[in-house]
Amino acid sequence: MYILYLILGAFGPDSPRNPTPDLTIQRPRTIYGVSKVHAELIGEYYFHKYGLDFRSLRFPGVISAHTSPGGGTTADSWPQSFDDSNARRDWGWKHEYDLELMCQTMIEALAPKHAEKQSSAL
Repeated sequence: MYILYLILGAFGPDSPRNPTPDLTIQRPRTIYGVSKVHAELIGEYYFHKYGLDFRSLRFPGVISAHTSPGGGTTADSWPQSFDDSNARRDWGWKHEYDLELMCQTMIEALAPKHAEKQSSAL
């Protein structure tokens, strides 16, 4: 089995954004996004041609208290929400953070860094 980890750059402005279905149009307008779609299509080709078990996982761009923002995605092509009904049905996926808990966790994690920057600026 080969697993390819992809992120939101595979979508484009013509992709449905709310919700974004599992199977949808992918017409990214960055070379980064085009290369992600290309990798998915190569995997699909190898599955049909040679029977390779190829999985492609799409993770959203990681926003973390421990890393600086960055990556190859542009916010204007990000889906607003995903239709995760297949993942919930097929393998029992469920989210662990709602918006309130996510914000609370990020603020708590960033507070010491912010205080450190403030004290070093003095």
